[in-house]
Amino acid sequence: MRKHRNYRGSTLLELLVQVSIFGILAAVAIPNMLPLIQKKQINSDLEAIQGVVQEIQSFAIRNSSACTLSFTASRVDSSACQPTVYAQLQNTSVASSAATLNISFQGNVSTSTVLVISHASNPGLAKRCLVIQSPLAVVRRGTYTGTGTSAANCN
Repeated sequence: MRKHRNYRGSTLLELLVQVSIFGILAAVAIPNMLPLIQKKQINSDLEAIQGVVQEIQSFAIRNSSACTLSFTASRVDSSACQPTVYAQLQNTSVASSAATLNISFQGNVSTSTVLVISHASNPGLAKRCLVIQSPLAVVRRGTYTGTGTSAANCN
C-alpha cells in the first residue's frame, strides 16, 4: 500500500524570502535592460519613418502627384499629401537636415535629406540615421557618429 505525503504550502516567512529575492534580482536587472529597450525604440521609430517615406513615394508615383513630407522633433507627417500616413515617434526625437522633403510625381527627391534619430531621455545612447539620397530617393540606414546631420556621419 502506498503512503501519500501531505503537501504543505509555503509558510509566510518562506514567501517573504522569495519575494525579497525576486525584488533584489529585479532591482539589479531592470536598469541593465533599460538601454536595450531604448535602443529597440530607436530602431522601431527608424523603421516607421522609413516606411512613411517609402509609402509616400509609392503614393506619389501611383497618383502622379507631388508630395511633401514634413519633419518635426516628434513626428514625420505627410498631411499635405496623404493625411493617414505619418510616424508619431515614441520617446525618440528626429533631427533633420531639412524641414521638408519634396517627392515628385515620379518618386524622385530634389535634395538629399539626413534624419538622425536619438532617444529623448538618453541622448548618450547610440544614434541611428536615415539618408534619403537624391534623385531616386534611395534610402540608406546606419549608426550615426558625430554631431549635426551630415550624411558622411551615417555609417
